[in-house]
Amino acid sequence: MIMFKRKCSICTKKTTKSLRREYVTDLGKKIIVCLQCAEYAEKRAFRKA
Repeated sequence: MIMFKRKCSICTKKTTKSLRREYVTDLGKKIIVCLQCAEYAEKRAFRKA
């Protein structure tokens, strides 16, 4: 059983630690993004944390 799932900030699906990436917004806030939304986050120019 995988614990401590967090939600993607873009699509709000639950993601595990191995299937997510962290990005930083222009305001300096860290957001969790799943792999499916990672390409969208890079297009929006979020920086990798």
